[in-house]
Amino acid sequence: MNYNTKLLGMINSVKAIDETSDTLVIEGFANTVTKDRAGDVIPSTAWEAPSALNNYLKNPIILAYHDHKQPIGKMVDWSVTEMGLKIKASISKGAGAIYDLIKEGVLTTFSVGFNILDAEYDNVTDTYFIKSVELHEISVVSVPCNQDSVFSVSKGMDSQDFEKFKINLTPEGDKKEEIIMTLEEMQAMAAQMKLDSQADINASVKAAFNEAEAAKTAAVEKAQKEADANAQKELAIKSSATEAAKSLIADLENTMGQKDAAFAEMVKTNHDQIVALKEEIAQVVAARNNPGLSTITKGMRGATSEKQHGEDADKLVFLSAIKKVGMFETDFGSRIKAVNDQSSLEVSSDGYETTFSTNLARDIQAALVVAPLFAEMSMSSASMTIPVNPDIQTATWVAASALADGADTDRTGAELAIALTERTLKTFKLAAKVYLTEETEEDTIIALVPILRSHLVEAHAKSIDSAFLIGDGNGKPKGLATQANAVAAQTFTTLAKADKTVLVTAKEILAARRGLGLYGINLDQLYVIISQDAYWDLIQDSEWADVQQVGQNNATKLVGEVGNIYGMRVLVSNEFAARANASVYAVICNASNFVVPRQRGVTVRSDFDVETDRTVFVATQRLNLEPLIVASTGNGKGVVSLKFAAA
Repeated sequence: MNYNTKLLGMINSVKAIDETSDTLVIEGFANTVTKDRAGDVIPSTAWEAPSALNNYLKNPIILAYHDHKQPIGKMVDWSVTEMGLKIKASISKGAGAIYDLIKEGVLTTFSVGFNILDAEYDNVTDTYFIKSVELHEISVVSVPCNQDSVFSVSKGMDSQDFEKFKINLTPEGDKKEEIIMTLEEMQAMAAQMKLDSQADINASVKAAFNEAEAAKTAAVEKAQKEADANAQKELAIKSSATEAAKSLIADLENTMGQKDAAFAEMVKTNHDQIVALKEEIAQVVAARNNPGLSTITKGMRGATSEKQHGEDADKLVFLSAIKKVGMFETDFGSRIKAVNDQSSLEVSSDGYETTFSTNLARDIQAALVVAPLFAEMSMSSASMTIPVNPDIQTATWVAASALADGADTDRTGAELAIALTERTLKTFKLAAKVYLTEETEEDTIIALVPILRSHLVEAHAKSIDSAFLIGDGNGKPKGLATQANAVAAQTFTTLAKADKTVLVTAKEILAARRGLGLYGINLDQLYVIISQDAYWDLIQDSEWADVQQVGQNNATKLVGEVGNIYGMRVLVSNEFAARANASVYAVICNASNFVVPRQRGVTVRSDFDVETDRTVFVATQRLNLEPLIVASTGNGKGVVSLKFAAA
C-alpha cells in the first residue's frame, strides 16, 4: 500500500465525534459516476437538472436502509462534482442504534432511491446509462448498490483520536519514526488525493462512455448494411413471386376461357355450399352464446309483436334447414326481407337464429315445474370443483373474571376452526330430435313447424322435471326423491294407502317437515311437490284449502302451484311413479341447498339424412341437479320423501 492510498483510506474511516453535541454530521457521495453492481451508470450531469432534486429539497430526508419508517436525519448541504452527487447530512441522536453504528464506523455508505425519467441501454458494454432522474430519498445502508458511495464523519478530532491517526500514518518498516503533520495539512492532502482520484475515475468513465458510443455507432452501421442486403433479397424474391403469380393468373384465365360454362357451374355449386355452411355456423355460435332465458329480438324488424317475432324465427329456421338455402332465399324469408329493406332497417339471419334458440329455451323453462325452484350456476366445463363450508359454529361466552386477569384464550374465546370441504359439480347432456321429410311446398312446412317445435319443448321439459324428481343418477341427474330415499332419516312412510282406503292428509305432510331439521325452519325456501294422485286426496282433506279459497301468496306464481300447507307452497308434478304400495308420492325440499349447474343453454342443430330423405333437428343442453351440503351417504340434505304405506 503506498502512502497516499493509506492516507485516503484513513480519512474515509475517521470516527472523530464531538461528544458535546447530539448531532452527527456526515459527508460523502450519495452516488458516484462509477458503474454500480447492477450495471448502471448515473453521470454527474443527471443531478444538475432541476427535476433531479427540486422535489427532494422540499423534504431532504435521510433514511436508514430505504425504510420510510426509519428517518434518521436530514441533508444540510449538497453539491454536484465530476465524481457525482456529494452531500452533507446531520444524523439525529434519536436514530438510536443507527446513530451508534455510524459513530462506531460500522455504517459508512450511502444509497439513493429515485425514479428514472430517461435512460439509454448500451448492449455492447451491457451498461444502463441513466440520463435523467428524480431523487426520492437518500439512505444510510450497509451494502450500497454503488460501491463508491461512502461518507465520513466531518466533526473535529479530539487529541486522543489525532494521536492514533498520526501513528497509523507511520510508513511500514519504520514504526519508530513519527510523521509530524498538522490536522489542516492532513485534511488538505486528503482533499487533493480525492480530487486526483475523482479526476482519474471521471476520465475512465468518459473513456468508457466514448468507447460505448463508438461501438454503438459501429453496430448500427452493421445492422443497417445487413438490413439493406436483406431488403435487396426480399425485393428479388417478391419480383420472382410476382412474375410467377402473373404466369399462374394467365394460365388460370386461359383455362377459364376454355371451360367457361363448366367452371361457372362449379363456382355456383361451391357458393351455395358456402352460404349454407355460413348460416349453420352462425346458428351454432349464436345458440352457444345464448345466455338462456332473456328475450332477444335482434334483426326482427318486419314483425309487429314479440310473439310474431318468435313465430317468424321458427318458420325461417325450419324452412332454411329443410330447403337447404339461406333464410332470405325462401319465399317467406324474401317477403320479410323486402319489408325490412323498405323501412331501411338491418336484416340479420343471426338475429332470427338467436331468437329461435332463445324462445325455445324460454318455452322449455315455462313448462318446467321442479327445475325453476333452484338457482342456476354457470359452468365453463362439464365438471367444476367449488369449496363448501358445511359447519355452523358457536362463539364463546367470556366470564367477567377472564376479562381482568385471564389468559388470552380465556378473554377471546375458542378458535373457530373452519373445515372447508369440496363439492365437484358436473353436468349431463340432454338431447331431443324430430324429423321432417323432404317437402316442396313452404306452406306445408310452415304448418308443421309448431308441432315439431312443441315436441322439442315438451320432451326437454318432461325429461328435466322427471330427472330432477326421481332420476337415478346413472347418466342423468339424481332426483330429490332418490336422494331422500338413500337416507333413512329423510324417508317417511305415512298412513296413506295406495288403494285409497286411507287418503293423503296435510297433517302427515306437515309432520314429515320435521325430518328436515334446520333446513325446515325457513318457509320461504320450502316447497312440497306432490303427485297428481296425492293432490286429489288433499282436496278432500278438511285441513287443507285450495289456493282459490285461501288466496295466492305474495311470491311469484309457479307452474303447477295449487296452494300451501301451513305456509309451505304446494306444487303438482306428473313425474312421480304410478300409485303403488311403498311408492313415493311427495317430497319436501329446501331449495337453498340445491343448485342447477348449467354448462350451456339450448342449442339446435339440423342435418339432412340422405338415406331416409328427411331433415333431422336436434335440441341439446347440459345441466344437472346437485346438493351443496350432503349427508354421510353423499346424498343431499334438506329433502325428505313421503311414501304410501307398505300394504
